[in-house]
Amino acid sequence: MIGTNQDLVEMQQILDREIARLNRLTAGTRGPGWIENRLELLYRQRISVCAALVNRRIEAANQVVEFSRWVSGNGALGSAVGERNQAGAAAEMAWRG
Repeated sequence: MIGTNQDLVEMQQILDREIARLNRLTAGTRGPGWIENRLELLYRQRISVCAALVNRRIEAANQVVEFSRWVSGNGALGSAVGERNQAGAAAEMAWRG
């Protein structure tokens, strides 16, 4: 389980490094399909993490904080997990042929 905002910031930094690494691999050219698919997934995950951080800040500014909304970033983190699971299932199906 993701606990603190610092955990989310660290996840964002890891995603940024992985995105930069894959972008360097393609070096401005169209890379293999798996790199493009991976980059698309990483960008979506990064957007979800950023949205969760923003939503947590908004929720924390309220006089009464609803913990379930704060933890999930008001649903932003749930969508990232669902996308990752779908992408993993699709990759496994493609691999099995």
